[in-house]
Amino acid sequence: MIKSISAFFIGALSLYLSTAHAEKSMSVIAKCSGGAFVVKLPANPTTGYQWAAPEFDTTQFQLKSQRYVAPKTRSMGAGGNTLFTFQSLKGGACPKNAVMLFRYVRPWDPKSATQTTVHLEFK
Repeated sequence: MIKSISAFFIGALSLYLSTAHAEKSMSVIAKCSGGAFVVKLPANPTTGYQWAAPEFDTTQFQLKSQRYVAPKTRSMGAGGNTLFTFQSLKGGACPKNAVMLFRYVRPWDPKSATQTTVHLEFK
């Protein structure tokens, strides 16, 4: 009995350590219109998680807005998307590519954060 309880706690701890500070990477082709573009990331506020302010090159971009868009379904607990709208500071043109870091986190539990590195290619 003690061995199975110990195994359970070790397994739970391993799962926690492997998911706390998890890192993801994704590539996105973004449409740049007049220097403006949107990064869309899946979100589900019913879990307590939310996207924190992203890290990006502030000499190239300005974050204009961040908003949650609910799903079209009425299913309880269904996730939607968070839309980040950026503006290029380089005269209305976007660079060829950029990298941004986003954190999906429960505000009261920073150790729960998942970091997502978004590699943008502009069209």
